[in-house]
Amino acid sequence: MMQQGDDTQQRPKDGSASADERLEGALATLANSNDAADLKAGAQMLYLYCLNMSKNPSVPRYRKIYTNNATFKNKVGNFAKAGELLVAVGFEERDGRRRIRTTAATTTR
Repeated sequence: MMQQGDDTQQRPKDGSASADERLEGALATLANSNDAADLKAGAQMLYLYCLNMSKNPSVPRYRKIYTNNATFKNKVGNFAKAGELLVAVGFEERDGRRRIRTTAATTTR
């Protein structure tokens, strides 16, 4: 239930899911699509990507993830539905080099 004054839960006027709903859905899908051992290794890497981006939003190297990178492939690439989580937190797939970059500047709270 939405608390008074909390606009982060409001559904956009076009009927699409809110950012919070997309993130919750991506996390649930991730948890249900992977075994615990894979989830632990991949989740640590996903957390690091998000942490670096949120703490350093103006640093270009933290605003993109090269999906052809060996570390990404080994820890996240085989992780079912990891892409959905990255999209939910603001990354999008771009160009032929298969990198993912943020769509907008991220600010820290």
